[in-house]
Amino acid sequence: IRAMARILNSYEGRGVITLAQIVNTWAPPMENNTGAYVTHLARLLNIAPNDRVNDRAGLIAGIIKHENGQQPYSMTTIQKGVSLA
Repeated sequence: IRAMARILNSYEGRGVITLAQIVNTWAPPMENNTGAYVTHLARLLNIAPNDRVNDRAGLIAGIIKHENGQQPYSMTTIQKGVSLA
């Protein structure tokens, strides 16, 4: 989780800040169905694809759920990982 947060921090440093930009960088279209990925995360985060992502812990929870089909970590654990990044 800390590593994911560090990667997302590096994206932000490069100007990759919207949900669509993040997903297209994290899970490139040549390897993933990024449209479905963005739609899933947008629904979970209650934001539009071109909105800036301000909820890092929520984003990470959504990525974990999308990638694994489940989300086994508590938000406390995810928030701690984010804070350590």
